[in-house]
Amino acid sequence: MCGCSTAYFLRQLMGPAVAITLFEKTDQLGGRVRSQRIGDDVFELGGSIFTRDNRYMSSLTDAFGLQKKIHYVDDSPLLIYGGHQKVSFSTLQKSWLVAKISFLWRYGLDLFKFHRHVSQLADSFAKIYAIQASGRCFETPAALLTALSPDFVTMTGVTFGSWLENRMGLRKRFCNEVAHAFVASNYCQDLNVHAFVGASTFYSVNNTDRASHTPRPWLAGGSGNTYIYEPK
Repeated sequence: MCGCSTAYFLRQLMGPAVAITLFEKTDQLGGRVRSQRIGDDVFELGGSIFTRDNRYMSSLTDAFGLQKKIHYVDDSPLLIYGGHQKVSFSTLQKSWLVAKISFLWRYGLDLFKFHRHVSQLADSFAKIYAIQASGRCFETPAALLTALSPDFVTMTGVTFGSWLENRMGLRKRFCNEVAHAFVASNYCQDLNVHAFVGASTFYSVNNTDRASHTPRPWLAGGSGNTYIYEPK
């Protein structure tokens, strides 16, 4: 989004009196949320999951007259395994109640502790909208993160695994199986990523009760991100 959205918000802020030039090595805008057509299908290359708390994407969707498609959580089976190792946990052929009990039996209350902690971090990060609306500026990313929460800068200097165990007090089993699984799925990384990245991985998971939204174009078969960033 960076260059394209920056140009958009600058135009909204400063009006037509300022000349803005975008440099792009291809004929397609969109940066990290671009889409790519392969054969007859369009694939999202970057960000594709947005909760209603992603206010900028939500405002862009409204500004360009796109519909929002709500994706509700389904009851698909869950399997956790480490590469060629045996399956650590599975909900296959289990009822909803049995699956919940099995998860609690294996991982205890770690998921609830993690959910509470990530919710607190998410609330702190949401302060960014009020800060930016007030016109405050920061000279460094560290200064911005500190204004949101002193923990954020600290998190960029320690591994996610260390943060989970030492700060949240979670057991190694939950860290190595559940937390590692989601980081590997989203980033193809392990628990050695820094804690701020690791926590953001779980933000969309933590907010599934609010349902996720993706821009849905009026034309069938299109990509929401494409219609956000491609000129018509």
